[in-house]
Amino acid sequence: MTGPALSEIAYGLYGAWRLLRRDPGGMQFLRADEEGFWNSFFAAVLVAPGYAVLVGLHLADGGPSADAVSTVLIHLEAYAITWIAYPVALHFLCIGLEREERWVAFVVALNWTKVVQLVLYLPLALVANSGLLGPGGGSLVTLVAMGLVLTYQWYVTRTALDLPGMTAAGLTGIDLVLGIFITTAADAALMN
Repeated sequence: MTGPALSEIAYGLYGAWRLLRRDPGGMQFLRADEEGFWNSFFAAVLVAPGYAVLVGLHLADGGPSADAVSTVLIHLEAYAITWIAYPVALHFLCIGLEREERWVAFVVALNWTKVVQLVLYLPLALVANSGLLGPGGGSLVTLVAMGLVLTYQWYVTRTALDLPGMTAAGLTGIDLVLGIFITTAADAALMN
């Protein structure tokens, strides 16, 4: 299996960047067909190195300790589940919200915007974990970083699914809760 063409990656990231700037026209740069849907999961490859750094920070902060092989395998599983669980859950919710025809475009947008989310979040997480700002400052930076990412995802959800703001906030909250659940389950698995 080959990845998407470089031009499709560039358009996906450019569309994600435009959405970050609150430009709904960013959606037009995202390939919202079946092949574009599957190709957008290539974003997981682009995000993986940053995810590994974030997992390392989490483990260094006193996360559960296990042997290296178990840690890598469990976090690889958690990573894969993270990329699959929310889109699957949203498929059923989109049916209920009468937005099923927009689901593919939403998943494509969500996937490419995860690369931009990482570019926003990772540097702030590194600063927060550096200890330079003290525990209160580090916590504040982490909170601000999370707020930026969630606001961005809310906008993408609202735009891609053409939903009212509160409904988009609810769907964004579901993704947050799923992410916390998956991380907690991975930590629990490493403790056994």
